[in-house]
Amino acid sequence: VDYAVGNVRVLGDVNQVLTINEMLTLNGMGEPSECVSPGEPVEISFLWTIRAPQLPAEEEQALITAFEMSSIVKDKVDLQIPAFALPFRALDQYTFTLHLNQTYQGLSFITAAFATVMIESAPPVARIKGGSRTVSASQDLQLSGDMSYDPNVPRSQWTSAGLRMCWSCFEGTCSGKACTGVKSATPCQIGRAHV
Repeated sequence: VDYAVGNVRVLGDVNQVLTINEMLTLNGMGEPSECVSPGEPVEISFLWTIRAPQLPAEEEQALITAFEMSSIVKDKVDLQIPAFALPFRALDQYTFTLHLNQTYQGLSFITAAFATVMIESAPPVARIKGGSRTVSASQDLQLSGDMSYDPNVPRSQWTSAGLRMCWSCFEGTCSGKACTGVKSATPCQIGRAHV
């Protein structure tokens, strides 16, 4: 009965790593079985599905439902999921399946191809309000990190609230000598990461 099974595959890397704030694009390829003679009537259709077997069952079902109910186009050979369109979590792995349904001579058979995507978090983005500037040695210089944000949430929720910031100052670009007379609400400890 293999003559009724179409050919399907996911193109490119089928084991992807993606940061949580990136669009996911999966490209597929599908065609009728080689046993279908040219000109014979055959129908093929596509459907993408999602699984996350490592999640608790109720969380996986919520993800599947969110995917099925979303406006994401799931019945084409290619799949695009905008950032934050689904409740992906960092360090979780998701399995996407491209199903090809071939109907030939009154028989329908489904075959599938798979891709896995591991989601990573993106590092915080540090921004100094006002950017680079030159001031006289007799002037006070105030710096603010209020424009810093966590890119792991949608842009509409970007804020510096909840981010732990630290400041350090060094004279020149190569001396490594700490600045004098600098007051910081949160001084840095060299060699320790602060987020």
